[in-house]
Amino acid sequence: MHEKLIREINGEIADALLARKMPFAPSRKAALALLKVPGWTEGLEQMLPIRGRLECAHVLELCSCVLPRLAPRPEEGWLAFCTQYARERMYPGQGFAPDREEYEAGALFFLTVLQVMLDRERRAVPFDPLKDFQFLSSEEMGEYECGEEYRRFLAAFREEYVYEMMRLSEETTPFRTLGHIAGVHYIAMTVARGIREAGENVDLALVSAAAAAHDLGKFGCKPGERVAYLHYYYTDQWFTRRGLTALGHIAANHSVWDLEIENLSSESLALVYADFRVKQIYDDQHREIPRLYSLQEAFDVILSKLDDVDDAKRMRYRYVYAKLRDFEDYLISFGVDTTLRTPRGTPPAAKNAALLEAGEVVPALRRTAVDHNIRLMHRLGHEQLFGNTLEAARGEKDPARLQAYVSIFEEYFTYWNASQKQQTLEFLYELLMMHRLQRSQSSQ
Repeated sequence: MHEKLIREINGEIADALLARKMPFAPSRKAALALLKVPGWTEGLEQMLPIRGRLECAHVLELCSCVLPRLAPRPEEGWLAFCTQYARERMYPGQGFAPDREEYEAGALFFLTVLQVMLDRERRAVPFDPLKDFQFLSSEEMGEYECGEEYRRFLAAFREEYVYEMMRLSEETTPFRTLGHIAGVHYIAMTVARGIREAGENVDLALVSAAAAAHDLGKFGCKPGERVAYLHYYYTDQWFTRRGLTALGHIAANHSVWDLEIENLSSESLALVYADFRVKQIYDDQHREIPRLYSLQEAFDVILSKLDDVDDAKRMRYRYVYAKLRDFEDYLISFGVDTTLRTPRGTPPAAKNAALLEAGEVVPALRRTAVDHNIRLMHRLGHEQLFGNTLEAARGEKDPARLQAYVSIFEEYFTYWNASQKQQTLEFLYELLMMHRLQRSQSSQ
């Protein structure tokens, strides 16, 4: 009934197996031969056409006629093992799949088939902000400074079956980390695109990668480790090991407490803002259910859970909310629809500062402060512009202006990446040596 479609899917699976250089599929012919075992075509026929979300368990049923030819069944079952196997690929040496070699061929086959089927699902069903990611196109990537690093991020994301692992995790654990991560990506990209369309500076490649991977560190935490604290570290490790330092710098610094530092880039603010708005509720079985909230609703959800928290922490949350409220007002001033109902709203009419009424002055000053910090962090946070600023400082002869540069570096260095901090230290060392030389010459 679906002969043509089955041939297409079989071809995609064979190509995927061949591209990954699977030892059990050394050629396309060998890969296709695997899919000719009794039961494969009949199982695939039952799944077509795809009209709704696939379950990993159903894809496993499809693969059940092939898997015995590749590896014995793991004691915990293929779904649970493949979840752990994918985590081991992301975090080698963490011990998630100590017996991986015995079952690796089966795991790779199943994960590859699952990836192809989920690709098909994505084309067949409507976009779900709690399930799907709308990544940048190849054309869009080239527009941004982090475009090439973003391209390598997407390759690693796919090569390591990260999305497939998150879908598996939803069926093998009570956690819904995918729903949270996808929701954060959706909100972060919605507001970042709004900023971009308003003509302001924001790197969409940086926002997309950081949002899509900001909580990957949760999958790197071993049993007994404090996930709430250590997942930032493991997120940074995932990016660092793959040479994605610019993207990882934003992704690993997404805590709401980062807002206690006054000066964040637009990319960091978009991520923290989105992370604040995606919260979990729990069903009767205490399973997570992620939801998208407005900023006010998210704050109310947090306050409702703070019965046993001291006043100091409650005040910290109020401070964080106030900072996010300022950022949201800044977004609205550009016409960003923070309700997420439309791609873009209508910016309010600009009003001359001299005509502001008493109640409008403080909000206007706050928006100006947010805008100033974002513009300065854009200049200091991007490699080429940062390099230009350092060169300007090196060429400065006026002591007062040179001191102004040093003061700026002291104020804004917190969220620079390692390379920028190294460059700044070299500049300050040069400045110190020059100062010592001048003092030495003046004393002679």
